[in-house]
Amino acid sequence: MDQILLHRATGRRLAHLREITGLEEQRVSNTTTADAISLIQQLLFVPNDEALNVDEVPELTPWERDRLLAAVYTRQYGPRIDSIMNCRSCEAPYDVDFNLQTLMDRLAPTPAAVVAHLGDAVFECHNVRFRLPTGRDECAVSGLPPGQAEAELFQRCIMDSAELDDRTSSGIQAAMQTLSPVVDLELDARCPECGKAQTLRFDLQRYLLTALLNDRRRLLHEIHILAAAYSWSLSEILHLPRSQRRGFVALVDADDMLEKARG
Repeated sequence: MDQILLHRATGRRLAHLREITGLEEQRVSNTTTADAISLIQQLLFVPNDEALNVDEVPELTPWERDRLLAAVYTRQYGPRIDSIMNCRSCEAPYDVDFNLQTLMDRLAPTPAAVVAHLGDAVFECHNVRFRLPTGRDECAVSGLPPGQAEAELFQRCIMDSAELDDRTSSGIQAAMQTLSPVVDLELDARCPECGKAQTLRFDLQRYLLTALLNDRRRLLHEIHILAAAYSWSLSEILHLPRSQRRGFVALVDADDMLEKARG
């Protein structure tokens, strides 16, 4: 069980996340915020009234949600992000890897000097009250064109009716990013073949959910192996924690290799 302490604007909350099973792996269908929220809700364990509960997950800020997604990724795949990209200059493929926890530590929210915390989840910047965007807000604008969605998301978070000039809007948006960073950024990279500097786009939510989608074929293979070896039902196999399921598959594979060696 992973425990992640969230320093929320409304107070500290401890989130308890259990290991993923085949049930949750099968239910991932896309890489949207709605899919990320659903995955966290399914993995959330609520041992007491002080723990983060399922109804609060859609109200998490992007940073809070990414903290939980980072814990899910690390539990399933380890602390390192490994990717292959092709050089935009010489087109040679090369590996890019980094430590996810180091990145999360570097991006952690910092107090903004021009922002006053008015209590609960309300802030003030340039005499304008605002709140931070939540997953529910992101889902509400998800069907809009990107530019319109961004503008609508911003307006949903403004709590005063006064019309904002560009300078004030930019200041509030910068404050939001400082208070709740989004792990969707461009990382510096350099081709080892030609030395060309370039950037790598990394979106934690998309990266994790894509990894789970890409594992779907392997999940089906593991279900087949365990059903054939132990005569377990589909439900029994899908309810196994991922590490247990793969541990049993490894034992079956080892027995098969031993039988072949003896034969």
